[in-house]
Amino acid sequence: MINNILILVLGILWFIDEVLTLIDLKKFGVNREENPIAKYFVKRGKTAFTIFKVVTFVILIGLIKYIESIDSQVAMYILIGISLLYFAVDFRNYEIMKGKL
Repeated sequence: MINNILILVLGILWFIDEVLTLIDLKKFGVNREENPIAKYFVKRGKTAFTIFKVVTFVILIGLIKYIESIDSQVAMYILIGISLLYFAVDFRNYEIMKGKL
């Protein structure tokens, strides 16, 4: 149950990251994207980038569900770690957009 809640939280953070990234790239250009794989999809348009984000999230959830079938506590710790990482990235991106960083 807790893992499903964490997956929901991570999904929201994943979506926020996509939105903030698109806003940032519209404002400052594609070269701001540091992830070369994401940059490849960004250059092909918003739809390609959105599909990339959805597919990577689905793959991650598949991996988490596999790990959960072996050890749900390990899956929970991984989800917490990734969620904290995405929260930090989203917060940093928001601060950059506001002009504070």
